[in-house]
Amino acid sequence: VTNAYGENVGQGITNGNGIYSVDVTYWWESNDTFSQGDSMAFNNLIIKTKKETDSTSILYSVSSQTRHPSLVLNNTIGEESEDDFVPPGGINDADITPGDQHGELILSWTATGDDGYIGTASSYKIKYSTSPLNEFNFQTADSITAPPTPLPAGQAENFTIIGLNVGASYYVAIKAYDEMDNASPISNEALGFSAGIMIPPPAGTFTNSETMTVELFVYNIESYLPLSFEFALDTSITFSQPLINYGLVADTIVSTTYSDLSEEASYFWKCRAVAANGADSSEWSYPINFNILTGVSDAVSRSDCIFPTMGQVLETPNPVFQVRHIDGVSYIYFMVDDDPLFSTPVESGPVATNPGEPTTWRIPSDLISGIVYNWRISADNQVWTAPISFSAFLDIHPYPNPFKTSMGHSIVTFTNLSDDSNISIATITGEIVFDVSGIGPGEWVWDVKNNDGNDVVSGVYLFHVGFPTGTAAGKLMIIR
Repeated sequence: VTNAYGENVGQGITNGNGIYSVDVTYWWESNDTFSQGDSMAFNNLIIKTKKETDSTSILYSVSSQTRHPSLVLNNTIGEESEDDFVPPGGINDADITPGDQHGELILSWTATGDDGYIGTASSYKIKYSTSPLNEFNFQTADSITAPPTPLPAGQAENFTIIGLNVGASYYVAIKAYDEMDNASPISNEALGFSAGIMIPPPAGTFTNSETMTVELFVYNIESYLPLSFEFALDTSITFSQPLINYGLVADTIVSTTYSDLSEEASYFWKCRAVAANGADSSEWSYPINFNILTGVSDAVSRSDCIFPTMGQVLETPNPVFQVRHIDGVSYIYFMVDDDPLFSTPVESGPVATNPGEPTTWRIPSDLISGIVYNWRISADNQVWTAPISFSAFLDIHPYPNPFKTSMGHSIVTFTNLSDDSNISIATITGEIVFDVSGIGPGEWVWDVKNNDGNDVVSGVYLFHVGFPTGTAAGKLMIIR
């Protein structure tokens, strides 16, 4: 029994009376506001039954008034089915501890089995996110590309996830699969921190020319370590002779005050978080420049934003935003919202810059097709550039189309793919020239070669994309 998301909600063998039963949860809605009606996909089910070579299936919609469905096979004579309908058992003790190196975390759990909690599962899918995970968003979350091979049921397992944001909190969940690709339920949701300490984001610089003082603010950060906060003030951006103050923590804000400042001087300040035992610290925040009379200076402008440009229509739900390199700027903060006032933005936090290279950030949540979005940047999380508007067109499609070598094209990208997608590319007469399976989610790059590794010749081709909840198809022109 499978819902319209391609998720198994029941599987098993009929009893002596030819009956199989399973409880399923359906969604009742008083209106169409919940998730834009998307939960109806949980109510539409595909029920398949099989014995030997005889099989049938029906479409079935669950509601408060539906009756039990009945499926009939033409021939039920023979031995009992040897198909494996029993999925691995769910993992319920997943746990997270910080890793040995910055940006690492260690995930631990007890191995489940092949059939429930018996035997050895065939594979794992491990997903992680900065937002809570559940059965509904598991497939679209970030994946571990090389998860470990399952151990026999009952054995302790652990795996180190690397390359995460330093000191950030993550949700991690696991599913186990058997050799028939039956999936376990999603594990308990493990929540913990990657090793290290996040950079405290600046929150305010408030100068007072009458008292010749400045109040400096950063946001308090969550950590698995007890923290203190160091502020540094200097008239040089190199901080060769800094004045160090310790911050006062008040709920979500940390502050300090410097006095006896000069109205002629140009000052720089920064902050870092330090473990109470002194064993670790964050990097310093981006230096903020101010004068006691004129306040904070702008370090970045809208002209520094490279991609996306004003009015651009994007072809991917997770674009990579780009900002040109700016001398003297150590961090860029990105902000995206469909509200031009940025009332509920998606924010990057501090993204470190690299000398001579654009600064990039990939938005972690999917854009919605047809919505106009706005993005802006800051060097200090206080002063923001004017917004740049853009939108997205997010059907499954290849680009560039047409593909032209004369235009410098070397690859074709299929975008907006679901997890576990299959793509076939054929001539207009139906001859398959290339196919691939088990790709997604997101984008997949085709090198425009056939299954034999040779360049696909010029012509019009038909592409077909299959995924757990549907299909997409179209034409692709190759011009060499």
